Amino acid sequence: DKFPIKGGKITAAEIDDLYCLSDAMPGCKIHLSTKGPEEKYKIECDSQVFPYIFEEPVGTFHDLQAGEAYFVYVEEDETEFLKSQEKAKQNFAGVKSVATRGEGCSCIEG
Repeated sequence: DKFPIKGGKITAAEIDDLYCLSDAMPGCKIHLSTKGPEEKYKIECDSQVFPYIFEEPVGTFHDLQAGEAYFVYVEEDETEFLKSQEKAKQNFAGVKSVATRGEGCSCIEG
């Protein structure tokens, strides 16, 4: 999707209005980068800092060019993540897995 870049800037709020990211992940932080997911993975695997677009103040992205490709990255809020994990634990409390493996050979021949 094309972002409405005005004066080389866009805000995280404008991106959130388009993608509704905070509806799915309350309290999340939105970042932009010129680098795609594969490049991000490689950079982070090389223990380097991944370059996001400059924000000042936080949530206002600068030096953007209309027509250029930018990638949106979402950082989940830690408190919200922990809440969702606790809710998942409660939802699955008492559920037992039916995929219990007993003794035996795992090869095809038995």
